[in-house]
Amino acid sequence: MASVRKRGGNWQVRWREDGIARSETFAKHDDAIQFRGHVDAAGQRLPQGYLPGRGFVITDTPTYTLDEWAKRSIAARASANARTRADYLRDYTNHVSSVLGDQAVAAITPQMCGSWLTDFTEQRSAKTVRNVAGMLATIFNDAVANKLIETNPMHSVGRRTTGSHEEMCFLTRDEFAVLLARIDPEFRPLTLTLVTTGLRWGEATALTVDCVHLEAKPPSLRVTRAWKKDADNQPYVGTPKTERGIRTISLDADTAAAIAPLIEGKSGNDLVFSTADGGRIPSQTYYSAQWMPAISELTRCEDHRGERLGRANNYRFDWEPCGCPGTMTKRPRPHDLRHTHVSWLIAAGVPIPAIQKRLGHASVRTTIDVYGHLMSELDDAILAAMEGAAG
Repeated sequence: MASVRKRGGNWQVRWREDGIARSETFAKHDDAIQFRGHVDAAGQRLPQGYLPGRGFVITDTPTYTLDEWAKRSIAARASANARTRADYLRDYTNHVSSVLGDQAVAAITPQMCGSWLTDFTEQRSAKTVRNVAGMLATIFNDAVANKLIETNPMHSVGRRTTGSHEEMCFLTRDEFAVLLARIDPEFRPLTLTLVTTGLRWGEATALTVDCVHLEAKPPSLRVTRAWKKDADNQPYVGTPKTERGIRTISLDADTAAAIAPLIEGKSGNDLVFSTADGGRIPSQTYYSAQWMPAISELTRCEDHRGERLGRANNYRFDWEPCGCPGTMTKRPRPHDLRHTHVSWLIAAGVPIPAIQKRLGHASVRTTIDVYGHLMSELDDAILAAMEGAAG
């Protein structure tokens, strides 16, 4: 793979082409990262249409199949880390390539994209459809920017996904209390923190002792890190999902009291929530050993609890609640504790900008897009506030 290194005030991309060392220099780091992606996508060769020292000088528009262009587009994303680029390429290969991959980019029409999207939407969650369709749209955006096509064929069909929202499950306070009681005591503080802070799993399990301030008024924690995975699926500590993800979150008294024993006697760099030997808690370990048994107990009566539950795949259940009296029909995932947190805030009338800040969303628009369908819960409060306005 090509490499990037800083030389003086510039950034140099280095690679070997047919055994010969080559390099190109850029003033901006992002430009160097993007060019490195083009070199890697071209098989460690100078990208088509690129002149050393001048940049892309294309006299005749090259013809790419969507497969060829997608690989270039994804590899050249300076804002994405290696794992994210690998995920994009995986999703493209699994969901798009077999349908549109051998078509020339310039020959793909909105009708072709619409047909693909219609078939792809069947039996897939709204979130999956939105993510993959959005990824494909950005591949075409790159093609527009590079003058391969004039307009993005996904623009007219992509709107089908904008009104949909992720499949969410919201727990009432009583439902959460019953669930929490079925979690092993050593994992209750983590489970409580997830629902009272709205932290993502990777953020909560990356918290270190020096980021917890129980003496503050009110007690708080500072989110600066999150567990991520590299292209080889290995965990590492990186920054939160967005720039706004670096934030301070206030804690209620119960959560602060639950965390206090966990940080006693630990050093500043120690994890707050950890395994017995102080290591990272894998999400699948928590899911299999804590979450699934608790949800099974809540959703299956004693007569049905012994039935084979099947296999939990990618945080999805392949079995149904039994529906007997006294059982819960909801099937929440651990991430639904974040959604539950937001539903409680909205029900309490907390302003959307405050929720956005607490969640670490990049913008208020993101918060509204994800949780806007819950706003109807405030209708009664809004109407009560307007009551008697006519005097």
